[in-house]
Amino acid sequence: MVDFKGFFHLYTFTSVLNSDAFGQFEDRGENYRPVIFYTTEEQRVIAEKSKQKLAESGRFDEPIVTMIESAKPFYLAEDEHQDYYKRNPENYERNHARRAAFIKDNWEEKE
Repeated sequence: MVDFKGFFHLYTFTSVLNSDAFGQFEDRGENYRPVIFYTTEEQRVIAEKSKQKLAESGRFDEPIVTMIESAKPFYLAEDEHQDYYKRNPENYERNHARRAAFIKDNWEEKE
């Protein structure tokens, strides 16, 4: 079983490009920047420590630019943005392949 801290680090730092302040892979802009939203002080502390640990690990050459911010109201995207992977499977697969390659190159154990 993975505790909250382990789950948090695994989910928030291993699947996104933390050194690009302007987006994720082919998705560019404010809505795609790497950011962690917290709702409690405990979550903020966990996020800060996890970010610091990653920065100090030397895993990446570029600085970790993921922001840590207090959560604001969240709104669902419009209908045309829902179920993108179902409506655009080829584009989704191509985009997912880039993320999968990033994860493989940076997070899978090297033999």
